[in-house]
This record gives sequence, C-alpha cells and structure tokens, in this order.
Amino acid sequence: MSDSSSTAANQESPLTTATSRASEHHRIVASEQYIVDLAHSLRSCVSKSGPAADAGELVEGGILTSANHRAWYPNIHPANWVHKLFSTHHYGNYVVSDRKTSATVWEDMPVYARIGMHLLFACSLDHKFLETHRLQHLFSEESLKQGLHFDAPESVIQIPHFIKTYHLDLSELLVPDIKKYKTFNEFFYRKLRPDARTIDLDPNSITSAADCRLSCFESISSATKIWIKGKQFTLPHLLQDEALAAQYDEGAVAIFRLAPQDYHRFHSPVQGKIARDPVKIGGTYFTVNPMAVNENLDVFTENMRVVTVMTLEQGDRTGSDAFDQCVFVSIGALLVGSICMTGGGVQGSSLRKGDELGYFAYGGSTCILLFKKDAVQFDEDLLRSSKKGLETLVRMGERIGVPSRVPLSARPKDLIMFTYFALHIPATILLDLIPLYPAFVTSRIQPLVDLNRYYIENFKDPFMATRTQIWFETFLHMEGLVQLPIFIYAAWLLYRNSKSAALWICIYTAHVITTVLPCLTSLHLNKPEQFTIELTDASKTTLTLIYLPWLLVPMWMLYECFQRVRSYESVGLQKSGKKLQ
Repeated sequence: MSDSSSTAANQESPLTTATSRASEHHRIVASEQYIVDLAHSLRSCVSKSGPAADAGELVEGGILTSANHRAWYPNIHPANWVHKLFSTHHYGNYVVSDRKTSATVWEDMPVYARIGMHLLFACSLDHKFLETHRLQHLFSEESLKQGLHFDAPESVIQIPHFIKTYHLDLSELLVPDIKKYKTFNEFFYRKLRPDARTIDLDPNSITSAADCRLSCFESISSATKIWIKGKQFTLPHLLQDEALAAQYDEGAVAIFRLAPQDYHRFHSPVQGKIARDPVKIGGTYFTVNPMAVNENLDVFTENMRVVTVMTLEQGDRTGSDAFDQCVFVSIGALLVGSICMTGGGVQGSSLRKGDELGYFAYGGSTCILLFKKDAVQFDEDLLRSSKKGLETLVRMGERIGVPSRVPLSARPKDLIMFTYFALHIPATILLDLIPLYPAFVTSRIQPLVDLNRYYIENFKDPFMATRTQIWFETFLHMEGLVQLPIFIYAAWLLYRNSKSAALWICIYTAHVITTVLPCLTSLHLNKPEQFTIELTDASKTTLTLIYLPWLLVPMWMLYECFQRVRSYESVGLQKSGKKLQ
C-alpha cells in the first residue's frame, strides 16, 4: 500500500509542479499587467486633473490640500487621527515649518498619488516587479510621455488650477503674468525675482540648494538607518565612481526633496569651482516621495541623475582640511522627463553661493549634497528633526550649516597666539593700566596697587615708576584704547578659526613692536640722570629679559600673520583675474 501511495505521489509530482509554475507565471503576468494598467491610469489622472478641476468636476480626484479637508473628520475621529494614519503609510508627511520653534505642519499628497504610490511602493509583493527591466522601462517611458504632455501648448490650461491648489505667490515670480507662459512646464520651472530669495551672507555658511523639504545627516550610515531604505544604496551605486565614493565614505549628506509646488530650480550651496565636467547617469524614474525612499526600493541609485563635483573655497573661517570638495547630485523622479543643467557645466567654472545650477521639469525631484567625513557641521535644528524622521521646510539660500571647526588644540600656532592674547587681557587690566586709573578706582583695588608697587620696587622699572615719561604714558593710553580691544577680538577670532584674525594681529603686532622697541633702546641708551630710579647693569638685564618676549613673540606673530594675509590676498587676486577675463 505504501509503495502504491509513493508511486501515485511520484506520478502527481510533475503535474503539481507544472500547475505551480503555471500559477506562478500567471501571477507574475497579472501583477505586471496590473502595474502597467495602474501606471497608465496615473498618467491619465495626472493629465486630466487640471482641466477637470477648472470645470468644477474634481472633488475627490484632484490634488488634496488643507483647504479641501472634510469637516466631518474631527467630529468622528480624534484630533489628527487621519493625519497620523496617513503619515504612517506616507500618504502625506509631517514637516517642520518653523526652524526656531520646531513646529510641524501636515502636507497632503494628491489623491491619485496616494493611491498609486501606495499600491506601487507600500506593497511588498510588488517590489520585485518594480525592479524588473520591463517596469523600469515603463517608468522611463511614462516620464518622457508626461514631459511631452507638459511641454504641449494645451497644457497651460492646468496652470490656474495648479496656482490655486498650492496657493502660489505670483508676486515673487520674475514673470508674474501667467498668460506669458507657453506651456505648463515653462511655468513649472519658472524663475523668481532676484530679491525673492535671500542668500545667507556669512562667507562660511553652506546654504540650501533649493526650496525644499530638507533632511541632514552627519553620516551615510545615519541616513540609511533613518531615511534611505534602498537595499542597494551605496555611494558607489549613487555616483557610479568607486574612487570618488571612497573619498566620501561615512561623510555627511543633505537631501533636498522638491515637492511639485516648490520653485524647481536648484542653486549652488557653496562657493567654489567645478572640479570636472558633470556626469549624467542613466536610470529609471521612481518617485522620490518618502513612501518610496523609506521602502526597500533603490530610488536614488536607480533614478536618472547628474553628478557634479565641486572644489570648495573657504570663507572667512578656515575649516577642516576635509572641507575641500563636495559632490552635488541632481536626481530625476516620477513624471520628470528631464534634468536641465544651466550653470557650472564646464570644468573650472567658478561658482558663487546661490548661482543657478539647473532645473527640473514637472514632478517631484531631489538633490543630494555630499561632504567628506568631519568636513561640515549641519545646523543642530536640522539634525534634530532629521533624527526624528522629519523633513524641514527651507528656502533656497537659507543657511543649513558651516564647515567643521578645527579645534584650537589642533592648531599649535594659533594656540600660542591665543594664549598670548588671553594672558594679556587680565595683565593689561589688572597691572599695566593701574597708573592711569583715577583715585576712586585705585582705592577700591588696593591689593592690585600694592602688587604694582611691588613690581616697581623689586624690578626697578623706570617707565612704570613715574608719570614723568610722557611718551610712555601715551603708550599706556594706547594700550588701553587700542591694544586691549584687539586682545579680546583677536582671541575670539582665533578661537573661531577666522581668517580675519591675521589682519588684526598684524595691526596689533606692528603697534606693540613700535612700543617695546623705544622702551628697550631707552633702557640701554638713556643717561642715568634721565631716570628717577637708579639702574644697575643687573637690573637692566632683568628688565631686558622681561620686555624682550613682548618684542620677539609679536615679531614672530607679525611674520606668520603677514604670510597668511598675503596668501588670502593672492587668492582674491586670482578670483578677480578670472572674473575679468
């Protein structure tokens, strides 16, 4: 009996296998056809949403904003119940709208996009199909078709609805008259008035490349742990250049996500030069919405993108040695038919912060900015929000970070100068300037007066002993009015690693050298009767040893800082020469 059962099982096995394979094939074909039909439906929905809305036909199918919320939600469900549900499944997103208060605001997604992207990206069953060549070809094809649609003259009918839906401010447009736009895409990548965005003036700052929803991470591993969930997301995959990627291993990353309502031109976030001609990398057009980015789908490494490498020029503050280069990646997305580079397209081209780099045609889009490890310090509020998985609304030109500060302990020459100035501040206030203080002040600081008297009596300093040396008293006034403020300011600039410190130190050292030299020459060349204190050779030697460091150290500082000023000036002249050519 067991033998016959075994024989029967063996006879059924080929049939079962064939049936299973047929079922699997049918499931795959059905799933592919399902996604194909869905993509075509989405395209149809997008292309028809504008005119239908203008005709008053769109109620549920158009782009849903806060103005379209149903009033019955709060009456039936707890506050923000729908938003919390939608946020969980990325049907919309909470974003930080106020960087000072960290206040959040809810951003809806279009209804058709909610449904379509949920079916495409939130269902694990379909991920394998999204990664097939057939589906990737479909996305590229649909993107190009939509590009043609939005480049067609009849697409202008969607402009008024788009403006109304997203409450766009036409007053900031370079061309505010919408009738002058010949296609929807012309309006979509519209230009703004030069004064519509303010570029952060701090020469050390890094600014936002676009109007966007921004996420910043201190390292690639942090970004992949919190935000980017693609299974194959690596820098070599993103850049298609292993040597370049190796330089940015565990570097900092900023992700600028542009929503449809955003100004869709992107700009240089730094000042520098194009290190090499931008490289265009072919790919598909997955959406860059968090629904896809937060899933195990390789959005950034599979989408069409352009990689631009920039050599950085540091501002007033000298940053880390790692702050010498960055990589800017512009990434196309679902329904984006093109990435158009308009600026900085040639190796060696100079870029100022805020210079236009290019624009995206219709659809969501993303830019990624990469820095080397320990090169930058993103603003704390941005890092804090990003760690929570929240994007922050920022505008183009807004500060997002600065080069990482090299600690003073890692700059031995600056540390010597900082110590020199730091010691001078109390010494000047508590000792040197005492002869100039009025009586009502000296009566309240008697211990310091006694200390000053002790110094004069024991070290026989003829200049501090009497006020008959008018020229020396003038030096004391200059020390209080000029040198003391420079001590404080220079110490602060050195701590910040500011380039401005070199110029101020040159001013100070030139002044102090011309002060100490007359003291030393008078000490050795004046006749004894010209002093009120009897000076022996031993006391002259002691005073020389006391005064000499205040001559030699400033002379070294003057040489060192003068060389720095010359190097800064040389860079400035080279820049001017480039601009004049």
